[in-house]
Amino acid sequence: AHGTRLLYRMADVLMALGRLEDATALYERACLQPRSSETPTVDASRACLGYVVALDRSERAIPAALLRRARSVDRGPRAIDLLDFPSP
Repeated sequence: AHGTRLLYRMADVLMALGRLEDATALYERACLQPRSSETPTVDASRACLGYVVALDRSERAIPAALLRRARSVDRGPRAIDLLDFPSP
């Protein structure tokens, strides 16, 4: 299985290349995959926030459960502070 960080970083690249649908699918996979004790909290949160950004850019609805998940895995806003989402 691919790790959360690998999946969301691949999604970052796809988004930067303008492949929004492919990026959205990878962010979703990274966000929703079960977390192990070895998965850094910031990676899980970053994947979910990437999914939120991708859905927003494709003008799709953002499920409230997704926002709750993103907030629940990163209580400090470390993932939000990264500010390295690719520009559209």
